[in-house]
Amino acid sequence: MQVRLTEQQREAQLRRILLVETNVMLPIKFVAFIAASYFYQNELRGTLATATPEDAQAGQAYIAQLNSYGISNLIFWSLLLAARLGRTLPWLLRFSAFWLAILDTLFLSGLIYFTGGLESVLFWLYIGLMIRSAVNFPVFWQQIILNIGAAVFYTLAVMLAEETWHFFGDELYWLRLMVLLLISMCCWGVYVLLQRDRQRSRARHEFELREQSAAASGRLAAEMAHQLKNPLGIINNAAYLLQRQLTPGQEQVAVIRDEVGRCDKILTQLMDYARLSEGRIEPVDVNRALEQALAQAVAAAGAGKICVEKRLEPGLPAFVAHRAQLEESFLNLIQNALEAMPEGGTLTLQTRYAGGGKIEIRISDTGVGIPADDVGRVFDAFYTTKPKGTGLGLAIVKNIVETYGGVIWVNSKVGEGTRFTLVLPAQLSADTEE
Repeated sequence: MQVRLTEQQREAQLRRILLVETNVMLPIKFVAFIAASYFYQNELRGTLATATPEDAQAGQAYIAQLNSYGISNLIFWSLLLAARLGRTLPWLLRFSAFWLAILDTLFLSGLIYFTGGLESVLFWLYIGLMIRSAVNFPVFWQQIILNIGAAVFYTLAVMLAEETWHFFGDELYWLRLMVLLLISMCCWGVYVLLQRDRQRSRARHEFELREQSAAASGRLAAEMAHQLKNPLGIINNAAYLLQRQLTPGQEQVAVIRDEVGRCDKILTQLMDYARLSEGRIEPVDVNRALEQALAQAVAAAGAGKICVEKRLEPGLPAFVAHRAQLEESFLNLIQNALEAMPEGGTLTLQTRYAGGGKIEIRISDTGVGIPADDVGRVFDAFYTTKPKGTGLGLAIVKNIVETYGGVIWVNSKVGEGTRFTLVLPAQLSADTEE
């Protein structure tokens, strides 16, 4: 059950209001004003002079209602024109459209009072107003107000027209009241079904885009690694043969072989990243992926004197990704945190729903920290402070996060620790509330 709209939904609602009110309601109301004026000229005006005081008062009320309704619509259509020109606040137009919908229902009820009460054929216009409200106001509580208002106003119109309470025992009244209730439920049900279908379509589209992005990135890395590994192997073999022919003390060839080995290690890591792109995109439980990565990191490095604190918010929406890529990103960050605490410390894993379809993940340690001059470079490719590091770990993590439309940043202070923060776009299910 939707209780409020997202920013994108509010923009779509504004477009629907402009379309419906300009292209549908404006012509209908123009015809309605002509009909109401004709009814006054031919049915009421001639009888007011000889009417009883009560009838004269009713005629004056009809005229006042028509004038007030006309002025209200002129004000609203002025706002519509301003919205078309981009010179009005969107919230003001939505607010005005909501209250105009209530006024339309009240005006229709007034016409029912003047045209026969319970027997008035204008009753069926309520259905059109309900459909219009369902299109313009796709929020449960707004539709409840509008639909209950229609039932109350109709009841008051009938009561004033009949001048008795006996209509409560009339089957026609209850039949029409049930029609209003049924139409209200149908409008809401159709909207919910259409909304879920649109969300499923967006989810499928998002699956495809993320899978294509991840696959393209993996293919590029695999192709580069494959094309470079063979020449490096040839260089390494040639250097080895050359080293055997040289006299001891000439270390230049050894340096060549060491650098070739370092390049090979980098290419191996790129190929590992490419393999992570294999498989399929699927909804991933972020909390479970984080715990899997923690288990792997502890098994590989040992927990030692590390205290692990987990603050994982339950019920997070799924994140659409390659499971292996997400777990590898978490594993890399957790391993870095463990390595930053050789004497022990506290590793904190935290997740939460950050609103707007975003999941926030924090991986913090109380280790040695990162110098201020190095913080801005930790995600640069091939930059590392580790003697045997390749400098690709965090660069790959950043690439994976950004491939899926997320962001990552780091906060650190020497002697106090480091915190990596990831914000990932979740895939909301069809019945998740915004």
